[in-house]
Amino acid sequence: MKNFIQKKIQRLMVSRNIMKIFYFYHLITGGINSKSLKVDFTNKKTRQEIVQEIIDIKKFNSYLEIGTFKNELFNHIKCEKKIGVDPASGGNIRKTSDQFFQTNIDKFDLIFIDGLHTYKQVKKDINNSINVLNKNGI
Repeated sequence: MKNFIQKKIQRLMVSRNIMKIFYFYHLITGGINSKSLKVDFTNKKTRQEIVQEIIDIKKFNSYLEIGTFKNELFNHIKCEKKIGVDPASGGNIRKTSDQFFQTNIDKFDLIFIDGLHTYKQVKKDINNSINVLNKNGI
């Protein structure tokens, strides 16, 4: 439970909204000089926008997302072939990434890894993804 809470706090601390609150708090209290900071949170692109822009610019046809959870990214992606893998929810394949890669024969242009957030599993997902990545894929 302690690890779960620590991970949630870490994720919250790097979210865009927390960064805005942090920025404005320090701006109001005089903790930072707004002119020297030069941070504009209004023009930051979301990961949905960034991934879709890559697909559009590169004219990619296939997308694989490992760890879809609540489809926060997966539902926004427009791509000819779109696979989302998650053992619990979201996506369109209900398996662990290890199970998926054992049977998968497809190749992908863009692979987004957001599965189990442990070093060991992310490393396995990266290695497995490299094997199914098309030439010039990301």
